[in-house]
Amino acid sequence: MGKSWNTVVLTPNFTRDMRRIGHCGTGDLEVRIRTSDDPLHGKQEGRCFHGHYKRYCYLPLYVFCGDHLLCARLRSSNRGAAHGVVPELKRIVSQLREAWPQIRITVRGDSGFSNDELMAWCEEEGVDYVLGMAKTPRLKRRIETRKEVIRQLQKESGEAVRQFQELGYRTRQSWSRERRVVARWSTCPKERTCGSS
Repeated sequence: MGKSWNTVVLTPNFTRDMRRIGHCGTGDLEVRIRTSDDPLHGKQEGRCFHGHYKRYCYLPLYVFCGDHLLCARLRSSNRGAAHGVVPELKRIVSQLREAWPQIRITVRGDSGFSNDELMAWCEEEGVDYVLGMAKTPRLKRRIETRKEVIRQLQKESGEAVRQFQELGYRTRQSWSRERRVVARWSTCPKERTCGSS
């Protein structure tokens, strides 16, 4: 995949449009990172089988701020979701801060982006982040006792219960340091379905 066609850069258009509608560059901006599968039908360059999607596909990276697409990068699916995200965020955050030096930026992504490279970069650059985490057996053991408390509260009240627990956590090998993790529990009476957030 040639570098000449695999990235669409839209950040300058975003900053121009936001100025046009009167955004003053204060407050918070949430930058969302995500991937999606782009199914392949043939033997295209960069073609790889992806185990999660159970097909041959590309795994494009998208970066959004609200409904505004800031970046779209076509990528092969033979790498993890977070591959190449830091260089894109460096460029985007730099452009956003050039336009609005006082803006507070938060990066949000799912567990596919929860890696040390991205978190360390955010910490060094003063960018907040909210990333999902996979439920590892070790992490589950750390928070298991809370689950019974939540079930008991739901049983007593008959209502849906949602609670959070904050803890310090570090992976055994992949994280360079301990980080703040927030666990969420939700329970719901059996006779109705609860939405998740």
